[in-house]
Amino acid sequence: MVKAQTWRVGMISCLLLVFMLLVAVGLGSQTLTFAGIDAGTRIPSDLVAHNQNGQEVSLNSYHGQWLLLYFYPKDDTPGCTKQACALRDNYKKFRDEGIVIFGVSKQDAESHRDFKAKYHLPFDLLTDEKGGLGKTFGVSSIPLIGIYKRQSVLISPDGTVARFFETVNPESHDRIILETVRDFRKATHGARPSPSPAP
Repeated sequence: MVKAQTWRVGMISCLLLVFMLLVAVGLGSQTLTFAGIDAGTRIPSDLVAHNQNGQEVSLNSYHGQWLLLYFYPKDDTPGCTKQACALRDNYKKFRDEGIVIFGVSKQDAESHRDFKAKYHLPFDLLTDEKGGLGKTFGVSSIPLIGIYKRQSVLISPDGTVARFFETVNPESHDRIILETVRDFRKATHGARPSPSPAP
């Protein structure tokens, strides 16, 4: 009886150990896989999404302006709130630089509406419940959980990807985006576009 119980405990421990090793290998392989769309890639002409009100948004309709798609894990969580509020607080600077902002996550429209209203966000939040938009831009998801990692795509006025941000710090992301656009403009001697319209 005792030997049988010892054998069962041993088998369960071995199975748990194998499972943990498989998970670790899976996590490692996914974490070390660097995704992200290449700079210079033109965004698809039929790329559409829906905002927090269920309205269709055609990303190509913003041709001629800088476009920031910032992908974030989840509405109303500490890091995501910090990031969204930093973009909100500097929204005028983004408009003056001709940058249109869209937040993107896998939550539904109702969750986005609540998040936008709670923190008075002046930009739209796009729903991507099936992950199609993130897949288009090579955005990574957090293993096992499935929500997006904090990554961003900056699209230039000519409709091509200027830069993919693999790692994003929610506290400094707004400053880095503004600096990146200004650096691109200096390098190409590009004129500053008209301020982007409020959504």
